[in-house]
Formats: sequence, structure tokens, C-alpha cells
Amino acid sequence: QNIHKMLRSGDEGHLVPVVIPKDERGFGWLFLLGVAAYLFGLALFAGGIVAGLAILVALFFIAAAGIWLWLGAIVEIEQGTTGVLSSFGKIVGTLSPGRRRLWWPWLKVEFIVDTSTEIPYSAPVLACPTQENVPLKSIEFFLKFRIQDPLLFVRNIGASNYDLVLSSAVQDAIRRRSRRVQTERAYDLRG
Repeated sequence: QNIHKMLRSGDEGHLVPVVIPKDERGFGWLFLLGVAAYLFGLALFAGGIVAGLAILVALFFIAAAGIWLWLGAIVEIEQGTTGVLSSFGKIVGTLSPGRRRLWWPWLKVEFIVDTSTEIPYSAPVLACPTQENVPLKSIEFFLKFRIQDPLLFVRNIGASNYDLVLSSAVQDAIRRRSRRVQTERAYDLRG
């Protein structure tokens, strides 16, 4: 999979903290089991060499279905990331880095969260007033954050709207802080 590449290249070259992986586990192995069951039924009612050949081909289809299921159950979480596991769509836990097998079809890796990288975030704030109500034209703010608890991050902020939530929180904090600063002090901080 290209999870590592997606985390690093992200949106327009920016780092993204969360990737929603595609569930590539299919149910094609059930079709093979159905064909095997049909061939066993054929073997019951046929006689002689046809029954023997039907049983042999049915065993081949059962083996192929088993290999397909075994290979499809493999889920790999890369180093430096944490998988968020769900059961029937409800988040139930995390998966540490490594190779795992998810045998049940209702178990799924919902998100892969980057927990090792410090993610840079830039939040410009426009027209922010000071204590004397003098508007500052723009404030550039640069922030680096790192996700410590992936479950808390996914539940509270979310994978798809983290940019909106983070931007709103940073702008609100900067506006509150600039309201407490005198205009002279604000112009002294200009760099």
C-alpha cells in the first residue's frame, strides 16, 4: 500500500496526519466456496470418474478460497503510524505497527494516524484587533503538533475536518491573545 507516501505527500504536498485506507479485502473467496459446494453436490449425484474429478476440483477450489481469505486478511500498519480499528463501524481500539490478520469481515482499519511526525501547520489571521481596538492587518502563526492519542484525535477532531477545526481554534486563540496586547507592544513584536 502507499499509506506512507500518502501521509508524506498529503494534500498538495503538505503533510497530513490521517489517512483513510481503502479496504481491499474482498468476498471473492465466497464465490470459490460456492463453486466447491456445487461440485460436491455434483459428485453426490454423479458416478464414477465424474464424481472423483468433481471432488478433486472442489478441493482445489476450497484450497484457493482458503489462500484468498488468508492473504486478504493481512493488514500492515507501518512503523510510526497507528491504525484505528473498528467493528461494525464503531471504533473499538488501535493497532500498533506491524502485520496483523483481520479474519472477520466486520473488523476494519478505519484510519491510519501518523504518530511519529511533527506536523507543521500555518494559520494566517486577518484583521485582528488589539486592546485599543486597532486592527492588525495580518498575523502569521506557525505551529507544529504531534498526535499522542490517535483515538482521541479521530473522535474529537476527525480525520476529514482536522484542518477546519485546527484553523478555527488557532484563529480564536490568536484573536483572544491580541485583544489583551497593547498596540505599541504588538508593533514591537513584528519580525
